[in-house]
Amino acid sequence: PSSSASRTPPTNSGVAETPLEPVLEPVLESAAVRPLPAGGTDVLGPDTFKAFERASSESVKIETIAVTGRTFTQARRITGLKPLEQPYFEQLSADNVVPIVKDDAMVVQFWAKSASSAPAQTEFVFELNNPYVPAVQVGVNLTPQWKLYSAPFRAEQDYPVGRVGARFRLGYVGQSFELGGVVIKNYGKTLNLSALPTAGFSYPGREARAAWRTAANARIEQLRKTDVS
Repeated sequence: PSSSASRTPPTNSGVAETPLEPVLEPVLESAAVRPLPAGGTDVLGPDTFKAFERASSESVKIETIAVTGRTFTQARRITGLKPLEQPYFEQLSADNVVPIVKDDAMVVQFWAKSASSAPAQTEFVFELNNPYVPAVQVGVNLTPQWKLYSAPFRAEQDYPVGRVGARFRLGYVGQSFELGGVVIKNYGKTLNLSALPTAGFSYPGREARAAWRTAANARIEQLRKTDVS
């Protein structure tokens, strides 16, 4: 699902916009992640690391770091330096370099982690540029371990080159996180969304041992079950 609300442009200079709630609320999952299907078009071009390149500012420090033991060798470390009214006042942003057609099957994947033992967060948005209407918007709570996040979605409309932006929110003071291995693929009409992998995104309490399930099961035993004579 996505919202049709329009917003004023997000910038790095503090221009206000109306926040949207994340479409998905993530928890980490341990299940093996299916690999991406062969083919597809790289929406941001062949070098997504370069596509998201930007300098530090007074509010955030952005560093390039080396990574070993992953399919990518570089990542960005983002540290929040100053409090901001909204996290989207600072972003990593890249626009599409190929056209996208309405209802194309797409997927975003990225790896992320907290840069310390403390938790961190970010948010990914793939949205039309002005008015700012998201096709997908997901918040991520990060732990100190690298985790893969993967979210399939459909294009909300036709997007000519440069008309849609992929963005990571950075404006969270007092935290540091690392981001790498970003991939955004467009498979057109050749695949169903069910063929594309999902990882890391779920809802809080989905786990089998979540606390709410104990109380719910007790109510079921009390209210919905009885002896049959």
